[in-house]
Amino acid sequence: MAGTPAPSTTPGPSPLGLAVGPAGVAEIGRAPAARSGGRPIGDPGEPGMWYPFGDDDPDAWIRFGDLLRRLQGS
Repeated sequence: MAGTPAPSTTPGPSPLGLAVGPAGVAEIGRAPAARSGGRPIGDPGEPGMWYPFGDDDPDAWIRFGDLLRRLQGS
């Protein structure tokens, strides 16, 4: 059929970041959570942490898994 576009695939979703709430940060410890690349968010007295991965990062799932292993090992 004339004018029909060629088939293509769209990449699946990838994580933009990971948020860890105050209870998780308390369990991990503030220093290890910050050393793992987290940015404090929320209440400065009991912060959560935000771990950004970036838009369109082809290695986002790998970085996500690496971060989880680091945080679980803290």
